[in-house]
Amino acid sequence: MHEPPIRPPLRQEFERGGYRFAEGPNYDAAVIFAITARVGSTALMSAFAKAMGAKALPEIFNPRHPFLVLQQAYQARSLQEYVNKYFAEHMSGDTSAGTVAFKTNFFDMFYFLRDDGLPLLFPRAKFIHVQRNDMVAQAYSLWKANKYQVWHAKKGDRGERAPKIAVEPEDRIKILKIMTNLYHERSKWEILFRRSRADVASVSFEEITGDLPAVLRRLYHFAFGKPLPDIDLSADYVRTSNARDADNIEAMKAYIAGL
Repeated sequence: MHEPPIRPPLRQEFERGGYRFAEGPNYDAAVIFAITARVGSTALMSAFAKAMGAKALPEIFNPRHPFLVLQQAYQARSLQEYVNKYFAEHMSGDTSAGTVAFKTNFFDMFYFLRDDGLPLLFPRAKFIHVQRNDMVAQAYSLWKANKYQVWHAKKGDRGERAPKIAVEPEDRIKILKIMTNLYHERSKWEILFRRSRADVASVSFEEITGDLPAVLRRLYHFAFGKPLPDIDLSADYVRTSNARDADNIEAMKAYIAGL
């Protein structure tokens, strides 16, 4: 007896035809934060949500979380129904007017939206491309976060924000592989921007950590064409790095230079 083929697990969360987009509405004024991991998006999105008066702006297509939890809570039978209920819960004001925002990495979004879903759901989306100039530091940060499961630290948290660690020789190979994946994902975003001819603004991790209020003012005006509301612009999240990380990153750069 032949076993049935194993389907991707998230497809099982929907009934047959769950990837339909026919129910509407379309979100004409969507702002999509195009990210890769460890670029400062958590602090940025927390502050941007406050500016919008939104409940939260997490990764709505993240198949680890919150997608599975929310999809089941909404009892969504299609991806369209999922995003409709998500935006109704998390966005303020009339979401039927299309003013919504969220963040996503490329591969999570593409898994769900494919080639046709993005222009159908978000036909005139604006993109904010969040990058990190120092990709060695980015890859190291992602390696460390995965290894120790220390991803974020809220302002005011007590105790050490992240462990002080050493990079073993075998870890260097892992960090190099992460760098390759990050470059690949960044290139996918850039290809999408060129093909879609969408309006795109760019911001870096270094800008976010250097002057978050200035970043928010610039991006809010790009997204909505009006000044940022008068809000508390301080970050809710703080960096999880320590002095040992800087030494490890420089050692990693020296290793790469010697290859």
